[in-house]
Amino acid sequence: MVTTIVFVGALGGTPSVAKAADITNVLTGFYGAETWSGYASLRFEHAQKRSAVVREWVCQKGDILCPQRSAVLDTKQLDFSEHASLLHLDIGAGLYRHLELYASVPFVLGWQSELSHSAGVSQGNSLVSTGLTSTLFGVPYESANRVGIGDMTIGLKWAPVHSSDQLYWPTLVLGFEYLAPTGTARSAGSSNVGGGVHAFTLYSVVSQPIGSWLEPYLRVSGTLRTADPTGPFKHSVVTQTRVSPGHSMGVEMGTELYPLSSTALGKDFRVDVRLMADFTTDGREFTELFDALGTSDCDLSGQCDRTLYTRTRFDENPAKTDGITDVEKYGRLGASIWFYYDALRYLSIQVGGMYHYKTRHYITYADAGKDLDGRGNVQWANSAGQNEFNPYYNRNYDEYGSRFLVESSHDFRFLLTLKGHL
Repeated sequence: MVTTIVFVGALGGTPSVAKAADITNVLTGFYGAETWSGYASLRFEHAQKRSAVVREWVCQKGDILCPQRSAVLDTKQLDFSEHASLLHLDIGAGLYRHLELYASVPFVLGWQSELSHSAGVSQGNSLVSTGLTSTLFGVPYESANRVGIGDMTIGLKWAPVHSSDQLYWPTLVLGFEYLAPTGTARSAGSSNVGGGVHAFTLYSVVSQPIGSWLEPYLRVSGTLRTADPTGPFKHSVVTQTRVSPGHSMGVEMGTELYPLSSTALGKDFRVDVRLMADFTTDGREFTELFDALGTSDCDLSGQCDRTLYTRTRFDENPAKTDGITDVEKYGRLGASIWFYYDALRYLSIQVGGMYHYKTRHYITYADAGKDLDGRGNVQWANSAGQNEFNPYYNRNYDEYGSRFLVESSHDFRFLLTLKGHL
């Protein structure tokens, strides 16, 4: 991987970034003697993800693995890998005393994923790609390379209490972020990078300086997501059990360290270490199987119905999956380390990395439908003549004994930021 470093020029007076941990820094503008302040930065990000994809298999009584009774076993089938490179343009400006408006636009330089058979699996014994039955999709699989402008984030943060006002005071920051679906929404096999979702995040961060060399902090947040009407997440009928990606809540705790500081040289070196955890509720998502399912050759022209939705009792016009599936709730645990260096009066450099582990969860998890008449089951035609089935339920991979799940999911990210204070 070749990394190109881009310089961000900066002009203007002394930056008015309040002296606190970077996570609680807030700009001030148009207050007292401060007329205007801001920043612009370029942030390069490289991400790699690795996951093991498992599928359920019905083991019959008397088989070597199920000698006493029938059971549903989890069998490791696929190895998923993904790599992406992005360049983020970040800008911010002070609006008033400890009140900052900021925005970020991602430019995806390359984003691609691959699926391959797990060790010990081949077309001879695969539960996904095999000559023995209709193939769900071909393996190995490589997605199209995605490039383009992604979804923009706009945020506002305010610090009602800040340590810059009084030495060793705590700092409290309250913030709001809106993720807008400005990028063209993803579709299976395309190069689009947008998410097709509106996301609203509220967060709060508190930090407390301890002496002149340590500042621990705590951040809590919550995010609500709703599908964009023009995007891929559709709300078809009342029997659909999930529509958009799940909502989430998270917590981060860490500390910023100041091992070296030299005001005389106009330089400052800081280290930030943190731990993270978040939880996401059930929803519909672009999963590890999204591109492969959405571009599968399995259709009626090949006498294959394994990727078709069952919408009515007699499907005259069955619909093929677009690759988006219902996903079970999951958690993530992570850690990160960042190094900050104020190289010049108006230029700072940040470099670091983060790691996330995603907990085991099902990625084909649609419910059959909703019992609208209260009769205790889901029917093609209930007592009122209504079809109670979920239009996005596919018995070939959503039914117990055929579902897919992800385990051992690891996400690594490296970031390099050049930030100019204006």
